[in-house]
This record gives sequence, structure tokens and C-alpha cells, in this order.
Amino acid sequence: MTPIYLSTGTFTGRINGRNVRLLSDHWRRFEADGFELMVFEEMYDRMAELATLYRGIPIRVLHADKRIGDLISHADGFGAARDMARVNAEFALSVGANRMVIHGWGIPESDKCPERSYERILTIDRMCREMGVEMLLENCCCVEEDPLTHFGRLAQMDGDIHFIVDTRPAQFHRELKETLQSPVFAQRVRHMHINDYAGGYKDWKSLYPIPQPGKGDINWGMVFSCLRDVGYGGTVTLEAPSMMAEGVDDATLNGTLRFLRNNLGPARRRDR
Repeated sequence: MTPIYLSTGTFTGRINGRNVRLLSDHWRRFEADGFELMVFEEMYDRMAELATLYRGIPIRVLHADKRIGDLISHADGFGAARDMARVNAEFALSVGANRMVIHGWGIPESDKCPERSYERILTIDRMCREMGVEMLLENCCCVEEDPLTHFGRLAQMDGDIHFIVDTRPAQFHRELKETLQSPVFAQRVRHMHINDYAGGYKDWKSLYPIPQPGKGDINWGMVFSCLRDVGYGGTVTLEAPSMMAEGVDDATLNGTLRFLRNNLGPARRRDR
């Protein structure tokens, strides 16, 4: 029975001014087992306020500020990346989440200096563990190599690091099936992001817009079959967005959540 979460990034974004109240006002309308809270830069001055606002909402995972990956990749960015990761981990704990997704590389340098990035990623991972937060490294799109290669190297370097697989970048690199069938996935992946992708191999222009699952090119029958074969015991978060200028598009997002539920297992009860 796979717990299915919903990313706040599916309904909160630029179109609605990154309205932080959409979660607190509408969370009961979603057929999810919990939420993955996306951190935006506008939140930093309001984190204590938001921890109070979100009290009682089942936030299970925090998606840390994506700029952490950009800073990790930058030659002089590690200090800022580590400090930002620490603040995000503290915020995770304040909203009741003990798991945090981070990007380990990002624009514009991406994975051009992987060995340097590996050491930085592992240092942040150890810091998070000491704080009581499980860091989950995401398989972000790469310029030079591919995420599965980096996951394999990091797994050899540290026996405690854990990963999250996003279906979209895995399909972007044409390694989705290979990833799901890999020893790294079976042994180290604790969480997944569910997105579709409609484009060719490393087609950067096709990364956006992000289709709902079933509206892109991913073979979802293959995905669910691989997850059953490996006995996947982790969690998943729907990340494919459907936003409105006002309110939330619960009809579209609940439809996709039901699609996942029908293929991943029966509904779980949760407090409302």
C-alpha cells in the first residue's frame, strides 16, 4: 500500500503569486495521504508563521529550495548551499516533516564537476542526518552525464545516502526503465516524484509544460509493473501541476491522484 502525497507546487506558483494560504485553505479538498511542501524564496521571512499556519496539516516531506542544487554546482557556492540546506531542514522539522528532497546540481553548471559536487552532497547529507532529517537526493536533469550514473557513484561512496526518482528527468534521459530495474533503485530509493514528459532524449525545450500522467510519453503500465516487480515500499508524490489564478484545481489533481491510487494500492485513511 503506497502512500500518495501531493506537492504544494502542483497548485501554488507564479500564476497565483505563490499564495502560501492555498494549502491551509484547501488541503481537505485533495484525495492525498499527505503533502510535500515546496519551498519558495519568498517563504524565508515567514517560516515561523507558516509553521503555525500549517499546524495539523499532514506535511510528510519538504522539497527544499531548488537553488541549493545551483549553489552546490557553483565553484564558490558550497557555504551558501550548506547554510540554505540547514535552514530548510529546520523548517522541515517545524512543519512536522523529517524527510527533505534536495537537488544536488543545477543551473548553469549542472554536473560539470561531479566529484566536487559529490563531496558537497555527502557533507549536506551528514548534516541533515545529525539534525534528524533524512535527505533525499533527486535525479535532476544533467548536462554532461545522467542521474543514474551519479546515483551509482554516490551509493558506492556512502552506504547511508538515499535517493528520490522523478519519472520526468528519468524519461528525459531515456533511462526510466533502467532506473526502476537498477540495484540502486531497489536499495536506495525511498521516494518518487510522479510527472509525465513529452519530448525526445535530452530535449531541453520539452521540459515544460509538465503533462499530467497519461498525457505525455511515459509508459505507465511499465512503470507500475516495475514497481510491483521490485516490491517498492516507498512513497510517491504527484508533482505534475494544474494551477489556477484563484483557488485550486482539485478536480484535475484528484483525478490524477485516483489514477495513481488505482495502480499503486487502496486508499489510506488520514485525519482531516
